[in-house]
Amino acid sequence: MTAFTYPAFLRKNFFTLIALNVILSGILYVIYTLSCTNAKLQFLFPICSLLIILVSGISMAFKKNTQIGVRTQWSFYNKETWNKTQKTSAYITLLLGSVVFFATLTNDNMTVSAVLFIAGFLLDAVLCIASSYYYYQKAIKSEKVCE
Repeated sequence: MTAFTYPAFLRKNFFTLIALNVILSGILYVIYTLSCTNAKLQFLFPICSLLIILVSGISMAFKKNTQIGVRTQWSFYNKETWNKTQKTSAYITLLLGSVVFFATLTNDNMTVSAVLFIAGFLLDAVLCIASSYYYYQKAIKSEKVCE
């Protein structure tokens, strides 16, 4: 009988995943505590934005994998396309996450904050996928020039 071994992805990023788990657990605890005391949840969206900003900073370090990152058929084209897509997407998410953080922090209306949060991160998803396509097209063109 063979011993159980964790997948390579978990072995390489174990401490990063533990840190993300601790941060998320703390944020969920704060949200739960605020909701139990009938306090306003106006900080829900800024806190979630901060979590997304933290994850975007960490995501630049991930190697090519099938679990985490901008995983499109274009980003998997080659290693260079993957790395450029992840780095660009991390900067896009950091920028839009910061904008959403300050926009929702300065707004008292939960409905407007929810709309800003959703719209900001939908725009983020579209821009990240577009960057993946852009780097894929760039790689295709550079290969055709070299031939």
